Amino acid sequence: MYAGVLHGPGNIKYEEVEIPTISDGEIIVKVMHSGVCGSDIPRIMTKGAYRHPIIPGHEFSGTVENPGNSGIEKDMPVSVYPLIPCNNCIQCNMGMYHLCDKYDYMGSRCNGGFAEFVKCPSWNAVPIPEGLSIDNAALMEPISVSYHGAIKTGIKKGDTVIVYGLGTIGLFVAQWSKIMGADYVIGVDRNLHKHNIAKKVGVDECLLSNNEMIEFLTTDTGMKGADVVFECSGSSQLQEMSIQAAKKSGKIVLLGNSENDLVVKKENLSLILRKEISINGSWNSTIKNDWIISANSVKEGLINCKGIVTHRKKLSEISKVFSDLHSKAYPFLKVSFIS
Repeated sequence: MYAGVLHGPGNIKYEEVEIPTISDGEIIVKVMHSGVCGSDIPRIMTKGAYRHPIIPGHEFSGTVENPGNSGIEKDMPVSVYPLIPCNNCIQCNMGMYHLCDKYDYMGSRCNGGFAEFVKCPSWNAVPIPEGLSIDNAALMEPISVSYHGAIKTGIKKGDTVIVYGLGTIGLFVAQWSKIMGADYVIGVDRNLHKHNIAKKVGVDECLLSNNEMIEFLTTDTGMKGADVVFECSGSSQLQEMSIQAAKKSGKIVLLGNSENDLVVKKENLSLILRKEISINGSWNSTIKNDWIISANSVKEGLINCKGIVTHRKKLSEISKVFSDLHSKAYPFLKVSFIS
């Protein structure tokens, strides 16, 4: 088979590799759609993975090519939960598999979905419900990660929500906020092409990320800040702005992978105390709850996936695609490799 193989930072090649062999409890999935996550770009181009060579990719869907002894039907359409829990640690014994102490992870610790075929535990295969397209099923990972963050806030009817970073996660967080009852959702991003997509999926107001934004959020609207703030960009500047933008008793959820160290200014730390702001971290999602809810919500038309994938590419183009994404050769939101 052919796959995109990462040999080290900046060195990803489309090449022929062995089709994986499976053990008890594993299946082989024929990959049909595999999305590029924002975290894939630095992993592939600058930082590297946990080991090399490795096949990246953790957002994908396809059909079961070899069900092994799993009892799953051949050709069944599935999306694949990328975190592989150890099933032995305290967190796993409590059913909190997403917080496993010794997890494996497809695409960064073991081979992932930038390939024609991929093996995974049968437990990680999530059946695609009838009515959900297989291309949208490849978005289950970011949709579920967004849901997992959104439910931490207790968003209620009438709330005002700010979303920093209008990438894939931010756009789905904004949609979940509306579903949960938010009255007004403000999106903040420095890229105007993302503003256009955000408005199409229901974001009420889009702002550029600059100092004028804080004045708008805290003064011009008269709302004295937002009930809930989501930081989805990983920018330390926007992480601090989240503190400034939250209202008294407001909630902040951090979802973006940090680009740099976060050093909180004394006056912003004072705001956390004096406004009694709650700050929550959110990472990954749960397979038995978040993924099922996400799949049904897309199927029922509550979550809009249209326009999220802005570029579809052949896997054979993977080297050039990542070079272009790293150099920002063109505006993009989500790139997906299709078979």
